[in-house]
Amino acid sequence: MALTSQSLFFSPLAAGPSRRVGGRSRSTSVSAAASASSHNLQPHGHPQQPLAVASSSSKSESKGSKTFALASAITAAASGAFLLASSGGGFGGGAGGPLGGGGGGWGAGGGGGGGGGGGGGGFWSRIFSGGAAHADEKSSGDWDPHGLPANINVPLTKLSGLKRYKISELKFFDRAAGGGGAFTGPEDSFFEMVTLQPGGVYTKSQLLKELETLVSCGMFERVDLEGKAKPDGTLGLTVSFVESVWSAAKQFKCINVGLMSQSGQVDFDQDMTEREKMDYLRKQERDYQQRVRGAKPCILPDNVRGEVLGMMKKQEKVSARLLQRIRDHVQKWYHNEGFVCAQVVNFGNLNTSEVVCEVVEGDITKVEYQFQDKLGNFVEGNTQIPIIDRELPQQLRPGHIFNIGAGKQALKNINSLALFSNIEVNPRPDETKEGGIVVEIKLKELEPKSAEVSTEWSIVPGREGRPTLASIQPGGTVSFEHRNIYGLNRSIVGSVTSSNLLNPQDDLSFKLEYVHPYLDGVDDRNKNRTFKTSCFNTRKLSPVFVAGPNMDEAPPVWVDRVGFKANITESFTRQSKFTYGLVVEEITTRDETNSICTHGSRAMPSGGLSMDGPPTTLSGTGIDRMAFLQANITRDNTEFVNGAVIGDRCIFQLDQGLGIGSKNPFFNRHQLTLTKFVNLNKQEKGAGKPLPAVLVLHGHYAGCVGDLPSYDAFTLGGPYSVRGYGMGELGASRNVLEVASELRIPVRNTYVYGFVEHGTDLGSSKDVKGNPTEFFRRVGHGSSYGLGVKLGLPQRYTGSDQRQMCPAKTSSWMRQLTSSSRQGHHGDVLRLFFTGVRLQAGSRGTVDPWPGAVPTALRACAHLADVASGRLIHALVLTRPALASDAVAATALLDMYSKCGLVASARKVFDEMASRGDPVVWNALLACYARHGLPEHALALAVKMRGIGLCPDLVTWNIVVSGFALAGDDLMAGDLVGAMKDDGFQPDVVTWTSRVSGSVLNFQYGRARALFRAMMVAGGRVLPSSATISTILPAFANVADVKHGKEVHGYSVVAGVEQELTVSSALVDMYAKCGLVLEARRLFDKMPQRSTVTWNSMIFGLANSGHCQEAVGLFDRMLRDGAKPDHLTFTAVLTACSYGGMVEVGKILYRAMQVEYGVEPRLEHYACMVHLLGRAGRLDEAYGFIRAMPLEPDRFVWGALLGACRSHGNIELAELAASRLLAVEPDNAASCLLLSSALANAGKQDDVFKIKRLVKRRRLKKLDSCSWVETSL
Repeated sequence: MALTSQSLFFSPLAAGPSRRVGGRSRSTSVSAAASASSHNLQPHGHPQQPLAVASSSSKSESKGSKTFALASAITAAASGAFLLASSGGGFGGGAGGPLGGGGGGWGAGGGGGGGGGGGGGGFWSRIFSGGAAHADEKSSGDWDPHGLPANINVPLTKLSGLKRYKISELKFFDRAAGGGGAFTGPEDSFFEMVTLQPGGVYTKSQLLKELETLVSCGMFERVDLEGKAKPDGTLGLTVSFVESVWSAAKQFKCINVGLMSQSGQVDFDQDMTEREKMDYLRKQERDYQQRVRGAKPCILPDNVRGEVLGMMKKQEKVSARLLQRIRDHVQKWYHNEGFVCAQVVNFGNLNTSEVVCEVVEGDITKVEYQFQDKLGNFVEGNTQIPIIDRELPQQLRPGHIFNIGAGKQALKNINSLALFSNIEVNPRPDETKEGGIVVEIKLKELEPKSAEVSTEWSIVPGREGRPTLASIQPGGTVSFEHRNIYGLNRSIVGSVTSSNLLNPQDDLSFKLEYVHPYLDGVDDRNKNRTFKTSCFNTRKLSPVFVAGPNMDEAPPVWVDRVGFKANITESFTRQSKFTYGLVVEEITTRDETNSICTHGSRAMPSGGLSMDGPPTTLSGTGIDRMAFLQANITRDNTEFVNGAVIGDRCIFQLDQGLGIGSKNPFFNRHQLTLTKFVNLNKQEKGAGKPLPAVLVLHGHYAGCVGDLPSYDAFTLGGPYSVRGYGMGELGASRNVLEVASELRIPVRNTYVYGFVEHGTDLGSSKDVKGNPTEFFRRVGHGSSYGLGVKLGLPQRYTGSDQRQMCPAKTSSWMRQLTSSSRQGHHGDVLRLFFTGVRLQAGSRGTVDPWPGAVPTALRACAHLADVASGRLIHALVLTRPALASDAVAATALLDMYSKCGLVASARKVFDEMASRGDPVVWNALLACYARHGLPEHALALAVKMRGIGLCPDLVTWNIVVSGFALAGDDLMAGDLVGAMKDDGFQPDVVTWTSRVSGSVLNFQYGRARALFRAMMVAGGRVLPSSATISTILPAFANVADVKHGKEVHGYSVVAGVEQELTVSSALVDMYAKCGLVLEARRLFDKMPQRSTVTWNSMIFGLANSGHCQEAVGLFDRMLRDGAKPDHLTFTAVLTACSYGGMVEVGKILYRAMQVEYGVEPRLEHYACMVHLLGRAGRLDEAYGFIRAMPLEPDRFVWGALLGACRSHGNIELAELAASRLLAVEPDNAASCLLLSSALANAGKQDDVFKIKRLVKRRRLKKLDSCSWVETSL
């Protein structure tokens, strides 16, 4: 059964076939249903999870990926000139229009796209629905045999309407490919509208409906669906097609059709006359042109539009596959920029000079707030909506396009109110406006009233200096809070603190504060002024009356402040605020007996006290009263990155005395504090990412003009100085200046830091009344430096996880440890191990790292190359005699050092072992020598092993043989094989494989092939394993010996190892390097699982064969499949971008490599980027890129720039690149020859002769190139 474009008229409004008008179809169109999973916005970037932040963790960070993707079907047009999908089926289905109900796939006539849906739900209902459009597929396993002769072709019309057929095979045949046609795989995204799946069970009507979908989707000019009877009673289906193609387009237009009103339903009457049909078509064209003119322009930037135009100009005609790539390209930009709800839904104006891309961008129509109780039930909230609404960023309000970044900012802003325990931001479709988005914010409020009691106990001397029960003093704090009064975020907070609650009058301190935000009204979003008033009583130890370093102790002086404070805070931005207000207070100075203290004192050599010290108050009575104005400007641009503060903070404070109070104090105090936290390794936020290294720069200046009482004097010693010297230890003065720097280096979830600082009083100590600095023999300046460990940083796992990782019983702990090791979670193994060790140290041996746990932890260290953790475990072993004498633990230690590259440490472990009678220990050290290119040491150790009475086994011989083979000395390896036979051991598959591997790694491909043939000649004694096959295949791949590579492929099929991951990966690599990309892709698509190596080989093969778009598409598929790209993956995909001229895509991938995937750029990545920019003619940008490299450019980087300069005729930059290339590689004439070629192209023959004379004079040699020609062996 076949339908062609000549027999069917592809109008989205058509209800059936129509006759051709004027010899060709006048108007056809397509529109596609886009489908995707539910997309709740979440701060860490994971779809299908609500975005939630607990108010108790207001400094929590975003974790995880920032990548978002919504799957969608392609949208394009068939062979017509205009698009209108407002009724009569098609994409819209019924009267729903382009955004109305129905089927997935391309829609045109007769309920296209799988039948449509009648206009219900619309576009967003599919975007946010969880299921795919596979409604016709039956999940039941019951099916009926076809009952037909085997291997005959069966038209669908010949099938029985009463049977349910099982589809065992689905193939697609492109009639136009390669002249005679070619098959392509069903996984091609070109067929994403097809709902048929191998293994599915379908009826005849369902298969005919699927064919109708393919016919009406507009992708194909001719399409046919035919069955083939299989011997097992199932059917194989073949879809043969000819891809739709339109005339070339010169313009590209993108419009936003999200909130456009849709046209009403128009019925296409099959009994229309030719004139009526022509009038009908003209009306559709006029309606569509009016629709395009009335649509809003998209936010798609000009550079992306230019890239799309470039894609269109590269092809002579517009094809369905081209429209698919345009859709993917446009949607990728939207999603990368955070517009995760944007979807391309239609293409129109095909067969004209302009292609119109219709996009539903996700316009926000309204914001809804929902309050929930602790159980998740919807309740009426206490908080007034305007309080929350003013926190929304402008980009998350109606009239804007939904953006994931704005959603995260809304979470942060709302969370800063400290009113909610949980917040979620979810976009959902607007049921009343097609294409619109409703931003749904769900909130769980904190309890409006709360109280807290925290207690502490202190012991003071009792009788005769001994603590007694009566002298044990209970202290603590009682606090309470009434938040969100009247739902307006007003609050009352109070606290009472005392070190002795039984006798609180001695040191009782309290604070009562009232906060009244939004003085200018809640609805005024441009202003945010907060009024705050408080009364307080505080006590602090004075840092002024402190003895210097060369003086006996001085009696302490306490400073009590009781008063009232009122201020107003204006928030300019969320980072900057200005506070001003009035402070009225009474200051009292007291001694240790709580009596008023008028003067400071110090201890005399005689043992008495000198009471002639400086006055403690301005009045000299021990009591001062004053009133002053206070202002503060704060600019805080800090944030938390993986538990560390990053950014900068600036605080300026001013106190202005009013001359009111004791002695009429009139003064002006001012302070400026600057702190900079520098992220040295540019660490990005993310789950599982390490702490950043931080450089902290700190500066503090303070000064006073006018009256200066001692309790307000500035003391040297700030946030950093408290480590080097005590607060106030250096002196008290009118002016101080302090500078400090600190380097914080992360080591296992904490910081090791070093600091240096300096403080000076600027010679103003004598300005303080009574000169306490001189009286207490202190200096007015000082410096300090030191090292330390900063504890208490956030852990990498939650408290619940920690409890799970630290069970009370050793058996449970060991089971978790072993399970994590088997699953390859080596980081979890180390965390479990060290947690268990800590518990054992604090719980009298509840968890004991007995010998079974130590080897497991050491194997994890070896996998992670974590030498630091390995050394810690080594220290633990040395402290426990039972572990130190355990041969298994010692062997694991030796193996750990070996795999971490520390050969000397491995040998030291071996030499210090108490017993070395086990051959396993000797073999471990032998493997260490062999692994690190020391085969002679391995052989000598084997001889020594025999000398002490230990006979080498087969493992020993294989290790020594592999050592010489890996070192490239296969002759010695062969001699050792003879010695092995003399010792009674026959070479096994490991022996042969190690020799083949050594030859391949040392580029001795001929010897590798000869060894493989000798192994095959050996017959049934030794047969190649999967490891052998995967080892020999690179020998054929690297010399393009596809003939013998195919023979090995055939053997792998016979041996039944073709589908093993290592073999199939090597086969893909071999075919790709030999230029047989289609064969490589066929194998790649058949693989049940793929490693990163497999993806890399296929992407490299596509890129090197000129299939650059496919290479980038395969990389995107790799990410969708959950594979983790490595540095070679990005080398491959950047190479594809370079060869394909995809500059912007390459730059995006280069940034994503570092930011999203944590891959540090290597020299090969820099060379790819220079090549990418150079081929595009952006030479200045390429040179600037090289100058910004943190690594020293190698010959490949400079060579890429030089080659680009030659191609584009930039002589000046070519000379620079050539000189740098000669400096890197002085003996290579390639740079001079490239430069001479560039000069010759520019017509500078004299300079060319100079270059050639230079090459001859310096006897430079050009590195020889070679080509491989296949010959018989």
